[in-house]
Amino acid sequence: MTPGESAVAVPSPQRRLRLVVEDHKITDLTPVTLVTYPYHLGQDGGLETSMPKRKIRETESFGKRLARLRKAAGYSQRSLADELGISYRVVAYYEAQTEHAPTHLLSALADALGITTDQLLGREPISARKAPENRRLLRKLRLVEKLPPRARQAVLEHIDALAAKHRSAS
Repeated sequence: MTPGESAVAVPSPQRRLRLVVEDHKITDLTPVTLVTYPYHLGQDGGLETSMPKRKIRETESFGKRLARLRKAAGYSQRSLADELGISYRVVAYYEAQTEHAPTHLLSALADALGITTDQLLGREPISARKAPENRRLLRKLRLVEKLPPRARQAVLEHIDALAAKHRSAS
């Protein structure tokens, strides 16, 4: 199709049999071709659909959405892969090569990105939130959350001690 041309969808004809019954006897059985058009001529002479028009929403592919959300969360492909326990090539594949979401990784991806699976799949909008100033620190704190309780408590005590030392020095 060259620029400036337009295409019109025309339905294909359907073959049917016309059956005429008179006094409980078949009097006529002839093949007929039925063509139905869901279009009608508008006032300007152009074709219009008989269905209501609605805006077609451009949808973002899963891979593009994943890349956008990964970057917004401050992850590189390699760091997200490390967080999930997979190869960075798998992350790159899902961002660039496929339109299908990895069902076995959906919940882990959503948890790592701090969103719901519905938001990851594009079924729900993601509420705007302020991006953290230090994303590396945020990732480290997420790792601390996964530590056993005793180790987590030791890290928190160390942070408290450093903060107290910094306050007294100021």
